[in-house]
Formats: sequence, structure tokens, C-alpha cells
Amino acid sequence: MSGLRLELLENEDQNGSCSEESAGSLFHTDWSVSSDGTCLLHKSTGLQITHEGTIGMESRHGLGDIQISSKDFEILPTPLGHGRSSVVYSAIHKLSKQKVAIKDIYVGDEVHQTQLSEEINAWRLTSYCPLLVQFLGAYMKPFKKIVCLIMEHMEYGSLYDILYKNPKQSETEGSYGIEEKYLKFIVIQIVDGLAYLHRNDRIHRDVKLNNILINKDGAVKISDFGISKFINENTTKHDGKNLSTFVGTQIYMSPERLQGKTYSFSSDIWSLGICIYELAAGSHPFKSYSLFDMVYMLCNDSDSKKVGNLVDQNSFNRSLKSSYQNNEDFNSFLRNCLEIDPKNRATAQQLQCSDWLRQGTANRFEFLKWLKLRKPHLNI
Repeated sequence: MSGLRLELLENEDQNGSCSEESAGSLFHTDWSVSSDGTCLLHKSTGLQITHEGTIGMESRHGLGDIQISSKDFEILPTPLGHGRSSVVYSAIHKLSKQKVAIKDIYVGDEVHQTQLSEEINAWRLTSYCPLLVQFLGAYMKPFKKIVCLIMEHMEYGSLYDILYKNPKQSETEGSYGIEEKYLKFIVIQIVDGLAYLHRNDRIHRDVKLNNILINKDGAVKISDFGISKFINENTTKHDGKNLSTFVGTQIYMSPERLQGKTYSFSSDIWSLGICIYELAAGSHPFKSYSLFDMVYMLCNDSDSKKVGNLVDQNSFNRSLKSSYQNNEDFNSFLRNCLEIDPKNRATAQQLQCSDWLRQGTANRFEFLKWLKLRKPHLNI
């Protein structure tokens, strides 16, 4: 990526330096030692781990080309969230007073090193797209085998927080989901973000409410690229670009992924459909199913027809507000996401042109006002 210059500081070496042996034990495969032995180089991303140096990338967020280490941040004690091998904290950059998020990623084995490589590769796309959470820099805690990624702070948290951790529900919404005009505002940005990723041959593979974040300006952004995957000529099959590895969150997985079949960009579209239903209904569409029963239904031809009933009027009467019950544009949009056969699902580009998203959308001012009502305790 033009303008990328990223170096990781190893700032926890007890002797003030890092030997080639200790550094090399953290990473392998696509990593090599520089000719002078002073740093590790990651071939495909340009990532460097050095004894000392700067962290930098051209950025709109104010931390580009600044000397950064853990000492430059005041880490707030309460985590923002947890992942399989990571923890995210709020932090204040002491010099600029800028609030950021810092994601601590354990990299002590090959699996987690691969995930870090994928995440760094994906972050290289973010500076070109404001619909993806922006990457600002990184540093290391080498003796803990942790890499700390510095990201823009998303003040309103995730869509999961908005839906399920809401201390003051709007009286007009009761215990149901999100009002349609605000849902459209959210979905437009998610679809645009996915379209950008897919155009750049990257499958996210873990689209869910927890991985879609909102900042204080009302921007909705896709995050968490640790298990996303770039598809190139080496992963292209005779029937298109496909993958077959089983990673992600199962309750959002498409039927073909649950069956261990090859999958492609359309698997993200299924996950998007589940998210949209959940936001509209206020609950996951398969909440009454055990994981086993859900997998059986989605993978059994005779039972899979039930998925289509998720968007039928009779199915919506009990769980969704009246604005969704007879809304054919919404029902059509959701059906296009939740087709059992991935070949019949809409692409992100097709969803961008859907009738449902063309009108009746909240503007940013209305959305921010709604967010403040939804999360008054944040005092944003």
C-alpha cells in the first residue's frame, strides 16, 4: 500500500534490546530476519519488528509517523471486549490526548501468528475505505508474546451493545428491534463496507453484530479482520473463488460453511442477513434452536425451506414491529441474503441497488439523536 511504513516497537525487553533468537521465536513462515540482524521482516505486508524505531502510516487520525510504545498510552482498566485470542482496551495517547482502542493479540503459536498476518493484511485496505475501522499503528510486548494494534476508537461500541446492552429502551420500540429508518442507515454502511472488501477479493468470514462498530459521528464500520481471508489465484477453484476452512461464529454461518463445503463472498451475505433479522426483530432468528438443531435444519433439504418462512408475514407478526410485517421490499432484501443455495444469494453490489435501501432512510443527524437516546449513559 502506498504510504505504508509500519514498525513494531519491542518495548518490554528487560535488557533494552531483543536478540535475534528471542525475536525469531515469535514468528515464522512468512517472516525473515533482515540482513543486518536488527529486525524481522514480514514479506507480504511489509511489517517490521525492530529493537527500536517508529510506527507510522499515512493516517487521517493523527498518529502517523509518531514514536509510539506502550509508555505513550494511558490504558483504561475495563476491557471494551474480548475475542478468541485478544482483548480490546480504551486508551489515551498522552501527547495528543487522542482516545484510541488497543487490541492485544496473543501471537505465541503459528495459528495466532497467521491470524495476525491476515489482520495486518486486511488493515492495509482500511485507509482507503472509511467504512472499515481504521488502523493507526502497533507495538509489541515481546515477553508476553503479544502484539498491540492501535485502532480508532468507536465510542458507541458494537451493534450487539446497541441492541442488547441498552439501559433505556425507547418507548416507541418497546422490547423489539430497531426502527426501520435507523436500520436502513446502518445496513447501507455495512453493505458498502462488504462491497469494498469483496471488490478487493477479501471475505470477512465473521460478520456479526459484535464486529460492526459505531463511532461518535454515527459512522458504522466493519471491524475484526483476524480470520478474514484474501482470495487470489491460488485459492481460485474451477467454479469460482472459494474457501473451505471452518472459522467464524457458528450461529451466523451460512449452510455451506456449516456443512464444510467450499464457500465464497456469498457466505458473508448470509451472515449479513442474520444480522439484519436480529436487528429488526430484537433477537437471533434461531434463538429457540439448539446449535445441533439449527445446523440440522439448515443442512437438511426438506427442513431448509423453513428458512424462507423467517421472512414471511406470519413469522414476523410476533417478533417484528408493524413496519416490517407487510414490507415487501424488506422481505425481498432479507430473502436475497438468506437463500440456502449460495448461488442464488445477492451480491453486496446488488444489495447496494436494492429497492429497500433507496428511500425512507434516517439522515446522520437523526441517527445520532437516536443513538444518544439509546445510549444516554455514554455522555457522548
